[in-house]
Amino acid sequence: MKTAPSIFAIVFIGIVFYLGFNHFKLPKFFFFEKTDKTKAIVIDADWIYGVKGYRLQLVTYEFEVNDSIYTD
Repeated sequence: MKTAPSIFAIVFIGIVFYLGFNHFKLPKFFFFEKTDKTKAIVIDADWIYGVKGYRLQLVTYEFEVNDSIYTD
């Protein structure tokens, strides 16, 4: 069994799927690129119960980038 062609096909199909999900745009990820800073406003802070009864803090905040407001 020849494994080199099948490995190449799997890698090639994976790259095509990745680019397809990104609308065929190359990723813009550089390690030494300057990162912009922004300020956020905490909207809500709530405690929830997670796995095995541990309490987790769920925080909702709002921030602005290029005149667009995002909530996370």
